[in-house]
Order: sequence, then structure tokens, then C-alpha cells
Amino acid sequence: MHAVMLRHEALPTHPPTPTLPLPITVRAQEIPYPLPDNEEEDRRRLDAGHYALQAYLGGNYIAPLHKLRPGAILDLGTGSGIWALEMAAEFPDAKVLGVDMLPVVARHAPPNCAFEVVNLAQEWPFPPQAFDVIHSRFCLVHLPNAREILVSALASLRPGGLLLLEEGTNALFSRSPDEIPAGIKRFYELYSGIMRARGVDGEVGPKMLDWIRESGACEEVHERILEPPMQPFTKDDSLNCLGEVLKQFLIKGYASMIPRLEGEGVTRDIVDGFVEGVSDPTKKVRGRLNWVWARKKVD
Repeated sequence: MHAVMLRHEALPTHPPTPTLPLPITVRAQEIPYPLPDNEEEDRRRLDAGHYALQAYLGGNYIAPLHKLRPGAILDLGTGSGIWALEMAAEFPDAKVLGVDMLPVVARHAPPNCAFEVVNLAQEWPFPPQAFDVIHSRFCLVHLPNAREILVSALASLRPGGLLLLEEGTNALFSRSPDEIPAGIKRFYELYSGIMRARGVDGEVGPKMLDWIRESGACEEVHERILEPPMQPFTKDDSLNCLGEVLKQFLIKGYASMIPRLEGEGVTRDIVDGFVEGVSDPTKKVRGRLNWVWARKKVD
């Protein structure tokens, strides 16, 4: 299901969307998470995840963006760029900027959509009160300064603007601890340990709600938690479908990291153990995704 196309007769007057410097050269050692070994395959993986989430949620966001009529939208960790491209199409009068640590190959980008290379682990180049909407999906969970980025994002929102955060955790879950297969536990012990050594908090998703509340910057905060199953054991067929896509999303993502993490213990056998675990039809294992949106105070 694709988002409904909206057109607006007029927009409120806004300051211009900031122009960033020329793209920064980002070296692999400056990026805290392991890069995929095949960028085109990873683009397809990211797009598949996007469309599965879009189908389950009924659109590209759960916040009331249609009431805001945004003039400037920022997408953090834009990945394949698909969310930014679709938002530019849905809101043709808005300027949409997608940023990532790696260059984005824009596919038929409309004139109101642009992409820049920005290493959010090292800098926040955006001025205060520059955007009506700031969005992040599966970005903060990979960065060592997730909370600082959240605070900076709130500062760069205009009064009344919306912060949209969509993150998970470096773990899978079950109602019973005995349901988690050993291969899944072993993989996340290794992977989470590697990321912690790089300063990355893999538990960002459940913390975002409190971080926003503690900032005191927002007049309302909302959270929706999704728990897609790795096997179709729920009574919700659409959630089961989302879980299948998420399972493949994780399998392909972790497999692509092997060339860069093998020296740190994440071998093909370790990833195969994860695959075996999430593929076991007798285990009721779930992912957990935290969808949080907040509106910045007007005063």
C-alpha cells in the first residue's frame, strides 16, 4: 500500500531549507557500524523492509503530518532514500533532505528532494529551527551518540514540528526465555559486544520515549510498539507478513557484515546459527520495534 498523495493550495512562510557543504569523504573506519559488502543488494533489502512496514502501518508515518503541512523535512540515515523520495512525492511543496554516511544514488528524484553525505557520528550540521519534520529509521541504533543526535534533532525542529523515530534493538525476544534458540543468543552476544566496544548502544528503541520526555522540549509524545514474529504464529496475518520480511531483512543484513566482522568472531557459522534459530517453526521468537513521534512545544 502506498501513501496517499496530498497537494496543498498554499504553504506557510518558512526560512529556506539549509544548504549543506559539499559531500564529505567518509572513510570506513569513521563509521561505527559494519558496512554491507554489496550496496545494491542492501538497497533492495532496505526497500523491501520499507514496503513491508508501509503495508502494515498503512503509510509512511503514524504521526499527523497531514495537519502540519510541512515545508521542510529531514530524513536521518536515509539508506536507499526511499522514504525521502516518497515523502517528496506526497508533499510536493515541501523540501525534503535525506542524509546518510554513504552517498545515495537518487532514482528519479523529484526537484524537491535532495541527498547529502553527512557523518552523524561526528557532526550535526543543521541550524536551529530549520525543519518541520525530522525522521529516523534504524539509524540511531547504529550510532554511538544516539541521545545527542536526538537532542540536536529537537533543536533543529521548528516550534510545533514533529520528530519521528523508528528504531529497534540488537536482540530478539520471546514470552519465555527458553524460546530463544542458542544460535540467536550466540550471535547477539558477539554482535552486541562488538558494537558496545565501538560505543554503540543497541538498546536505543526502548529508551527514546524517556529521552524525549526528559528533554522537556515536546508538548506531546506517543509510542507504538510492533512485535513482528519470526514465524507466523500470531492471529494477525499482516503482522506475520511483516515478521517474515523482517526475518529476511535481518538474515541478509547480518550475512552482508561477515566480510567486515569475521576477524572479530562473527563468522559464517555464527550467522548460520542465527538463521537456523529464526527459521525454527517451533520457537515463538519476535522482533521489537519502537515507533515514537513527538511534537515540539510551540512556546
